[in-house]
Amino acid sequence: TSSAHVADWAMMIARTDWDVPKHRGISYFLVDMRSPGIEVRPLVQITGFAHFNEVFLTDVKVPAANLVDQPGNGWRVANTTLSNERSMIGSGSGISFQSILELAHTLGRGDDPLVRQELAHSYTRFHLVSWLAGRARARASRGDHLGPEASVLKLLASQKMAADGDLVMALQGAGGMLKLEDAPFDGMWQSYFLNQWSVRIGGGTEQIQRNVLGERVLGLPSENRPDKVLPFKDVPRN
Repeated sequence: TSSAHVADWAMMIARTDWDVPKHRGISYFLVDMRSPGIEVRPLVQITGFAHFNEVFLTDVKVPAANLVDQPGNGWRVANTTLSNERSMIGSGSGISFQSILELAHTLGRGDDPLVRQELAHSYTRFHLVSWLAGRARARASRGDHLGPEASVLKLLASQKMAADGDLVMALQGAGGMLKLEDAPFDGMWQSYFLNQWSVRIGGGTEQIQRNVLGERVLGLPSENRPDKVLPFKDVPRN
């Protein structure tokens, strides 16, 4: 759970009806993180910081008043939540092209023709993500539901962060192997590079985004899932 160690409230989807197929019968609740029985264990990432957490709930009581929307509509609410999260991650991920350009010039690499070519790619990525983010904000401002375009934005932003991370590390040369105060700029760019995996997981992995786009945009057949129509109580489990 992202930021559970500092959160006052959490979102939880829970099965409340076992007699309907798996994507129905799920309800969406708000959970007070100060409730008795909640244990949060931060997961330290490769950056040295903790953003994700394990959350354990033991006999936690959630009031019926904390139900969001109608019972059984949790999957729909969760998808709306995920679409907005993907749009938020896509809109806020990464750094400006200007910062990368300044880094290249500061390190004396700005006139290298190969570096200039990579900078042109970075410039293109930055503006593509910016324009897609603007489109998502415009839809949200009109009250429209964010559909698969949120997955497009999230996927492209993840790829941008990965490619820009490779670029800023390459610009530093051997200095890219250092960290913290031993590294150029106190390791700021190393942290950016390492943080990309957090962004690529949050809001659904890149593989999940590709599944969403393949099925909902390109109309490709989904995986064969015979359990999709079975009552959840009849789905085979280990």
